[in-house]
Amino acid sequence: MKPWAIVSFWCVLTACATTSRFTTREELERVLSSPRPAKLFRDATVDVERWELAGPFPERVGDAPHGTGDAWSRLFVERAQRKGARPVEPLACVARETARFIAAKGGYPGSLLKDFIVARCGNAAPKVALRSLAGDVPDEVSDDDLFARWKADVGKMSEELEPGQLAGFALVREGGKAAAVVASITPRGAVEPLSIFPSERHTVVVRGTAPVGAASVYGYANQGQTKSARCVDSKLPLPAFELTCEVNAADAHAWIDVSSAEKDRLLSSGFVRLLVWPAGAPSNTFERPVYGTPGGELSPAGVLAQVNAVRAQAGMAPLELSAAQSADNHELAPFFFDALFRDDAQQQDRIALGVIAGWRVESEITGGTFVSEWVDVPDLSLLVAHHLESAGARAALLDPEHRVLAVGLYREEGFVGSLLSVYAKATPPTWPDSTEALLLQLDEARKKQGKPEAQWIRLPSELEKRLAEAVAKQESDDEEALGHFMSEAMEVTKRPVHGWRIHVSKLNEVDWPETLLKKEQLEVLGVVTVQRAKGSPWADYLILVVELLAGGDEA
Repeated sequence: MKPWAIVSFWCVLTACATTSRFTTREELERVLSSPRPAKLFRDATVDVERWELAGPFPERVGDAPHGTGDAWSRLFVERAQRKGARPVEPLACVARETARFIAAKGGYPGSLLKDFIVARCGNAAPKVALRSLAGDVPDEVSDDDLFARWKADVGKMSEELEPGQLAGFALVREGGKAAAVVASITPRGAVEPLSIFPSERHTVVVRGTAPVGAASVYGYANQGQTKSARCVDSKLPLPAFELTCEVNAADAHAWIDVSSAEKDRLLSSGFVRLLVWPAGAPSNTFERPVYGTPGGELSPAGVLAQVNAVRAQAGMAPLELSAAQSADNHELAPFFFDALFRDDAQQQDRIALGVIAGWRVESEITGGTFVSEWVDVPDLSLLVAHHLESAGARAALLDPEHRVLAVGLYREEGFVGSLLSVYAKATPPTWPDSTEALLLQLDEARKKQGKPEAQWIRLPSELEKRLAEAVAKQESDDEEALGHFMSEAMEVTKRPVHGWRIHVSKLNEVDWPETLLKKEQLEVLGVVTVQRAKGSPWADYLILVVELLAGGDEA
């Protein structure tokens, strides 16, 4: 009987990215050839390292009716409801704390302080819009006189609200100054009320309704200064969702971020941001978080150094900087922020998918992601802190499997926008050590099925090594390599064979075919290499396995 060959293709879905998912270099060039956006950032802010909030603050996240205890609040509630907005107390708290800051400092609070105020006031929304009116108001001006002077302007601010928005208002007089603030959000999804204190099991259960059109929901919770843990999804049918997020019991506070992605969109956006207090003692004092060593030059090299300092603290390998991809990110950053502020989802996706592809990264990569932030002070430590306070961004930057960083910085007056991308770097396998380690994994998987170890056969010609090099150099594709491997195996052993091509992005996460796991006696030849298909930005690991069959075996 002549030997025969049977070929199967096995693919881990998360590693089967095709070039159709990415923006091509040509498409990115068209973005860059369009007119460069003009001024993007507005609303000057005042950055402080420390600020004491006034309170009072709730111990639960959730909406409560807006107070109407004075003429200002009654005016606001009446005008807001007339516009179809819903006045709520957590946003009145945001307005009050913001107005106090404006009266004292003459500008809006910086982004980190603003986030702290929003969350401390019991809001779950990550984005709050602010409108304000401020000016000198001597002590001799009575409250009634001020109401008469500012009533029309406050009424106008209130009437700028849109139907369906949640909003709050406050006016504060301090030190001869007065500030009136309207804080508002446009709800994306909803969160059920929850305590700001984690359970005895050190978990926070976040339940709610995902934004309209959401196809997936996921969350991360910060733990300490160097870890971000993915929340456990209960897999409820969308739009309902339930995430269980574990926090560190020793942490004074912890941020939890929840994001959603729409169908047919790879990119996700945050719709929930929570501040919880694992140690049980909520604070009214904001202190700017510090990561790594304060100071340093606001440059790609400076960002790399600060992120690597935090990675070292966590015992992680350092990232290396991709100079060419950083140059791309730098050029694309203003176009991305322009699309973000215009809410142009298509342009955001186009740019982000080009950045994630990592077309200019100097080494082979097996995956990538990106994060973006902006700060209102050109300060390196502040920018890095902003990224690492975000549980989702921290998960990307401090992922131990990510090894390459690209940094694009966009500066405009006092503002700095960042477009950071991180990538998993392909580690070239070595023959025969890498294959031996991989087949030991196969033996472990077979052991769980109650099967004995597989017998590893090697070709005397060391064809395996030559095949690995040819695939890595794109001189041969996976189908050609497997065909050659099977042919020589049959020629040498005079036995029929069954061949497998297995593609994975991580060598420690191989989903082995059932045949290889459950067959009682297994003789195999194998080799692993790195493969990047022509036209694709990402490589993956290609595992070729040839199973030797007995003459009467069937596949």
